[in-house]
Amino acid sequence: MNISGRVVLALLLALLVGFTGGTQAQVVSAKVMRSSNVRRDDLYRKEEVVTVTAAGGAIQSPRFPNAYPRNLQLSWKLLSPHNTRIALEFDSHFALEEPENEVCRYDFVEVEDISETSTIIWGRWCGQRVPPRLTSKTNTLKVTFKSDDYFVAKPGFKLHYSLLVSEHRDVTASHSTKLVLKRKDPRLVL
Repeated sequence: MNISGRVVLALLLALLVGFTGGTQAQVVSAKVMRSSNVRRDDLYRKEEVVTVTAAGGAIQSPRFPNAYPRNLQLSWKLLSPHNTRIALEFDSHFALEEPENEVCRYDFVEVEDISETSTIIWGRWCGQRVPPRLTSKTNTLKVTFKSDDYFVAKPGFKLHYSLLVSEHRDVTASHSTKLVLKRKDPRLVL
């Protein structure tokens, strides 16, 4: 092989090795991008039962008043003695991921009033508007907090609860709260 043939061969090898190295780097970076953009479906779930006493108490999003973690579904079942009700009041420092088209789909806190025959959904809240004060109709409430795997907000929420002795059966809630009834018994007449 003459000198010009060797030079051409060397150039071809250099070009081939150079492109191969570049291609590997692009593939590696593409893998890194793909793995960081993959949506995670692993949701951390936890349910806790809380006995409501005269002392009252509070539940809150993890790390409150700092940004809460992603991919959570936390539930608290608040139980008070028979013939009592539960009062709820959200802390004024309330902020979750903003709604999409005025619907809380991603990060939200939801309150349900549970009886043996039905469940009333008091509301599902997100964004920065503090939810209204609520008084349960029964002695059992379920509070659910959900965060998705994308955006998080700060500070999350803190919810204060207290015990009320039932003297009458009225329910207080803001007029802007929507009540949704889930029937547990199809024979139930409303």
